[in-house]
Amino acid sequence: MLSAKPRIFCNSLTTEGTESAVGVCGEKILQDDFELISNEMLGKNPELLDTIQGWVTYGPLGTEQSRLLEKARNLKVLCSTGVGTNHLDMEYWKRRGIPVGYTPTAVTDATADMAFALILTTVCGVKKG
Repeated sequence: MLSAKPRIFCNSLTTEGTESAVGVCGEKILQDDFELISNEMLGKNPELLDTIQGWVTYGPLGTEQSRLLEKARNLKVLCSTGVGTNHLDMEYWKRRGIPVGYTPTAVTDATADMAFALILTTVCGVKKG
């Protein structure tokens, strides 16, 4: 049964429901406040598209996802779980009046750690084995 919570489409969900789904967009956290809609749920109930208010995407928008987003008439926010927005048509979303969220500093620390590890490996001649 569908709940009265605001509905969010999450393209990383791979199972109907969220009990066993742990994807890249933090479904376990989101499910407390939102009803999460998976690809499978949307495929079985296309009318859900009119009720989706949020869209969480991972990676570039494919043709199918872009087509669905254009038809999501009640969409209020788009969230990309990536660092940049170069894979999104920001002018299009601005014209639609839909704010776009993303995670600009999500991998800053990991990138710095890897850079220093590579520098130390190169300078010190450290090798595996």
